[in-house]
Amino acid sequence: MREQEPLLIGVRDAARLLDLSPVTLRNWCSQRKLPFPSYKVGRRRMFRIADLRAYVDGGCRSLTPMRGRPRKETRS
Repeated sequence: MREQEPLLIGVRDAARLLDLSPVTLRNWCSQRKLPFPSYKVGRRRMFRIADLRAYVDGGCRSLTPMRGRPRKETRS
């Protein structure tokens, strides 16, 4: 019998999939900066693998926030 993939993964595995630090992912969860939901299971923060894969496969825009002020477009 084939082992089934879990439906939910924890912060460490989700951060690895998104190429982020687990601390950054936790902070962004609490600040509601993520474009996909997270779930509390007891005291643990969990993510649906399907949501993460859809985000990554959909050509996810960078999760890293811009630093500094936005630059004005220059005219050519």
